Amino acid sequence: MGHHGRVGRLLLIEGIPGSGKTTTAEVAARWLQRRGAHVSLFREGDPHPVDLAWQWWLEPSEFDDLCRDHPGAAVELRRCAWIGTAGVSVAHTKVDTGRCGGQWPSVEAAMIGREPYGGVVPVSTFVDILAARWAEFGATAADSEGREVAIFDGTLLQNTLVELVLFGECDAATITADLRRLVAAVSPWRPVLLRLVPAEPGAAVAAVSRQRVDADGRPRWRDAVEDYTADTPWARAQGLTAPGALMAYLGHRQQLEAEILPNLPLRWADLPSPAGSTESWGPFEGSLTDVLAGLVRQQVG
Repeated sequence: MGHHGRVGRLLLIEGIPGSGKTTTAEVAARWLQRRGAHVSLFREGDPHPVDLAWQWWLEPSEFDDLCRDHPGAAVELRRCAWIGTAGVSVAHTKVDTGRCGGQWPSVEAAMIGREPYGGVVPVSTFVDILAARWAEFGATAADSEGREVAIFDGTLLQNTLVELVLFGECDAATITADLRRLVAAVSPWRPVLLRLVPAEPGAAVAAVSRQRVDADGRPRWRDAVEDYTADTPWARAQGLTAPGALMAYLGHRQQLEAEILPNLPLRWADLPSPAGSTESWGPFEGSLTDVLAGLVRQQVG
């Protein structure tokens, strides 16, 4: 890491739900910051330069109109927006609705159908929107001081494959071409990808299901994701129902990733995740920092 201060880069953290992506992203951010990097960490659902999950998508003029028509909510909307020339995304789950002057119901009504997930737009349009965002972010590498590191949590594979597989029913060749387009757009950031691989995927999903429960202890996250997965064109074509659709999709996704990742123009590494097991996260953090240092060294120069 001796030369790290000269080299800007993008770190993509990927893995199935419950594999520890957010924990890993936070550990990586702290480790890099201690070594002099200026780190920007983008979690799922945050105002985000490229991701569209949990985001409303608008043209810049449409966003200006939204703020003008809802002045009481304008400050919150702008706080939770990523504004670029390629468009504006609003991280609606991050909005403090109590600070919207009573106008939040009207904002939500105006934004129905503006989250481009769930088959709302054709797959080709979805990929075009993503590509424009990734290209705009890629261009910012020229403005960085060489010490900038951006960390994306579940952005390239996790959220994109949901749309391309579950709603677009795309094959591996199509997905590879689409993802290559995104990765190529951020090549100035020298992207590296770290994929977390639990020894028992089912145990990892079960563990996160026990954490994400409602007030009565019901597995609200697992039930919601199972129902969401089952109610997609891909699951219906496979004859899948809930429960069971989620793990079938995740198994299919892992097979796709094994085929796709070697064909993407980036460096990547798999790291065994202790999620869902009795192993400690302590040894994992040591392995993570070793892998990070190795990946960075490979791209210096």
